[in-house]
Amino acid sequence: MWDKVLEELEEVRQAKDDASRAGELGDVLFAVVNLARWFKVDAESALRQTNLRFRTRFKYIENAARAQGRNVADLSFTEMDALWSRPKTRNINAMLRSALERFFDPGKASRISE
Repeated sequence: MWDKVLEELEEVRQAKDDASRAGELGDVLFAVVNLARWFKVDAESALRQTNLRFRTRFKYIENAARAQGRNVADLSFTEMDALWSRPKTRNINAMLRSALERFFDPGKASRISE
């Protein structure tokens, strides 16, 4: 499965024009869906979850820009990228904090999930 995805990606890279590239990208998508099926993952559900995460993170960027008195269109790529990474870092920190609390105070675990 992996080899097929990599093969299709290489064909995209080598495509000579936009029409060929579009066809090869379709092949990549098909190969990735087959890879998802091989892992027993519903590709459509996985894509929906990814879209939801994207919308949530983009909303975070919009709100952060607004809090700075700016518009998203006015942010540089570097500024947007920094804001894009911030929720991921906060999520990792929250998961780590929760795991540490459960480790050092197992009785607290039940209170955390309430």
